[in-house]
Parts: sequence; structure tokens; C-alpha cells
Amino acid sequence: MFPDYPKQKLGDPHAGFRPYADAGSTVLATIPLETLKPAIWFSNAEACRQILDLHETRFRKDMKGYELLLFLGPNVVASEGALWKKHRRAVRASFSEKAYGLVWDESGRTLDEWFDTIQNSEEPEVEVDTVASLSKVTLNIISSVGFGEHFPWNNPKQTELNRLPLSTSVVEAVPLTVLRALLPSWAYRLPLQSFAKTKLAFEEMERNFAEIIKATSTDILDGSHKRGAEQGDILRGLIQANETANDEQRLSDREVLADIYILLLAGHDSTSHTVAFITAIFALYPDIHTRVRKEADDIWPGAHTDPTKRKRSVYKDDFPRLAYTQAVFHEALRHFPPVSVFPRIVGEDTILPGTKRGTSKSTDYEFNESFDVPLSIGDLVVPDVYALHMNPHYWGANAADFDPTRFLIPDWPKHAFMPFASGPRACLGRGFATAEAARIIATLAQDWDLRCTNDLMNIPWEARKERLLQWRQEVTMTPVNIKLMFKKRTGDM
Repeated sequence: MFPDYPKQKLGDPHAGFRPYADAGSTVLATIPLETLKPAIWFSNAEACRQILDLHETRFRKDMKGYELLLFLGPNVVASEGALWKKHRRAVRASFSEKAYGLVWDESGRTLDEWFDTIQNSEEPEVEVDTVASLSKVTLNIISSVGFGEHFPWNNPKQTELNRLPLSTSVVEAVPLTVLRALLPSWAYRLPLQSFAKTKLAFEEMERNFAEIIKATSTDILDGSHKRGAEQGDILRGLIQANETANDEQRLSDREVLADIYILLLAGHDSTSHTVAFITAIFALYPDIHTRVRKEADDIWPGAHTDPTKRKRSVYKDDFPRLAYTQAVFHEALRHFPPVSVFPRIVGEDTILPGTKRGTSKSTDYEFNESFDVPLSIGDLVVPDVYALHMNPHYWGANAADFDPTRFLIPDWPKHAFMPFASGPRACLGRGFATAEAARIIATLAQDWDLRCTNDLMNIPWEARKERLLQWRQEVTMTPVNIKLMFKKRTGDM
């Protein structure tokens, strides 16, 4: 029993499985000071799967951890029971193979716009804040595919007092989500510019979304197709599913708005941060960059000098051929899962499996002695995905190494990989995110040479790696500072 020991380690990117290895057990108990009630942490796949897969029968979501996401109302992430089923029914209909094809195409178009801005520089090498840039890339992609609104790379200026165009309101609102969620309504009356900016951004974003939802609903009902029905965007799919629901299952316009914002937030944040980590990996491990580049060259030969050759790319044909690129994405998700813990409340007395180190101590990962963990109604259990992903029992003695090839082995440990959670509450957009990330990663690798900035190049490699891969836990795992030098690729290498 530790005084909140694992929780204190969650923000340490070097902890991984170490607290469990030190204790000789895949199960640890803590006592959070705010509740003084035990929390049981699990880093073995068998227990984590049961907790997440048996969601409705034995375990329910700990909604206290999701209250920050309720500021726009109930949504598919921050809801439980019958209400969650209602949201999930509508949102699930939005994701399809057609949507994956759209995100594939839109990713290519948005990357071309971003690359044009880099190439406009007169310098042969340009320092790029990859976290900020990729956040904008993925925000534009989800906005276009999500609700049929393509944002210009350079946002239009505010034209009327207290009136913001959709692109500006979204770009300004998303980074302020945590502040908006924390602020009580009376705080907006304080004469603080940051509060006023937050209030305006969210009010205008809500107004813009409400207009789009109304226009799309009208478009669907009267069959006019003025908003590009052929695109099959996510909002259209959600509204179509909602219109066919009975009265008890139908979402209000406000609930649709809340779901769209959650999809917007989760759909761009997690992907952009994971790909930002991968750009750092490219700079740290040039051999990984080279292998992704070769894979892209095989599919789109010569596209680094003539990007139009990628415009003919078709998702269903090219995505399966990016096997190593997808492996890089999965390995990044293993090291940097967007959400590292999924707390649940025990709904009925039950028993979960645990493992501990037996009498043999020859290695850190011979956790070969099983034991039962009895649980009572109301107990808090925490699948520790970050530790699970670093557990050598599943990932081998080199679990801490960044090695994408582990995902190319047919019998890789799928049951111990949960970056999108598992079970009925697993992320509905995982296929969308994988298609988007694969297109971005492959295109970046094919077109650009990446290296660390000079200040990092002048320090030892291990220190460079530690600096570049720092993260903090916000809504998702967020890179602290990944700035790299971008140089346009020339020649065939």
C-alpha cells in the first residue's frame, strides 16, 4: 500500500512499469488524499481487459474525472448508462470506410497547404513548432471531414465587433477548453482579457456550430444537398442517425453540439500530439525516418518533387501498403497513449486476477505467480495503460525501446495494447485517427528532412531525447516542446 505512489509517477515519462517492478506485483493500491479511499491500480492485461470489457455489468465509468467535459452538456465521452447509449448510437453512425477515405484525401490537401507555408521561407532550413503546426493540420482535417467546413490556413480576421468566423472561433476556443471548463459563470464578469477572450471564442463557436447543425438538418430533411451531401461528413452521419431515432433516443441540438465539440477536441488533439512525437522520433532515429520514407516512395514514386502524384492516392489501395508507417504510429501510441488511465467504479462484488514475482528473481518481468484481488461495490480500480504498455511480460526485455517492428510480428500482444481503451467504451474514431496519422506520417517522411535544433544537437543524445520527448498530462498526453529543423528533401535519398 503506497500513499498515492503510482499516481505521483504518472507525470514522469521515465517511470513506466518501474513502480510495479519495484513492488514485484502488477497490482498496487494507493490512497488518494482527496478521498482517503483505496484505489487499486492494474498493469496486467487480463485485469485491464476485464475492467474495460465488462463495463456495464461490473464496472462503470468514474464520472468525477469527466466533469470538466460537461460544460457544453452531456456527450458521448462524459455520460453513462442509457444516456451514453443514446449518444453512442448517433456518433457511431458517423464513422465509416467512406469517412476514412475522406480523411485520407483531406489530409493530403491540408498537408499541401502547410508545406507551402514552410517553402515560402527564403531559408533552406526552417525551424518549425511541430506541436502547434500539427495541431492546426489535424484541426483543419477534422473540421472539413467532421462538419464540411474547410478552414483557410491563415485564419480570416474578425470583421465585426464580437462576431468571429467559424475557423477563428474554433482555433481560439480549442486551446482554451480547460480554462472554459474550470471557470464559473460569474468569472466572466471580471475585467480580465483572457476571460473575455475565452467567453467570446466559445460563444461564437457555439453560435457557428448551431447554424451549421440547423443548416445540415434542413438539408437532410428537404433533400436539397446544399451542404455537399456527397462528402458524407461526420456531422451529416450523426444528424441522419439522430433523425431516424425514436423520441426517447433522439438527441437535442444542444447534445449534438456537445458531441461535435468532443469529437473535434479528441479527434484532433490525440492525433496531432502522437504525430508530433513521431516527428521527434524521426529526428532522434533517422533509420526509422528512412524506412518510412522508402515505404512512401514505393507507393508514390517521385511525389517529393511532384506532389500531384499523391493526389491520385486512394485510401483503400494505399493505406494497407503503409504497414511499417502504421507500426510507427502504433509504437508511438504505446509509448505515448493519449489517455494513460481509465478509472472505473466497481458495480458489484467481484474478483480480478493479479500477478506477482515468484520465488525466482532472475528478471524484472517473470511475474508468473497468480493471485486474486477481491473487490467490493464502490471500490475504485484503475487500468494503468501507460504501465501496461511498458510491461516487459508482454513487450519483452526491450519494452522501453522504441521499436516499430514489434507490430509487424503476426502474434504481437494485441490484448496488452489499449491506446484507444477497450470494450464498449473504446474510442469510436480509432480507424479515423489511424488513416489520418498514416497519411500525415508518410507524407512528412517522404518530403522533409528533419533534425533537432542546434541547441539540442550540442548536448548528448540521451539528454537530447529526454528534452525532446517531455510531456505533460492535459486533456490528452501533450508534448511540451518539439521544435525541429525542416529542410525540403532533394534528390532520391
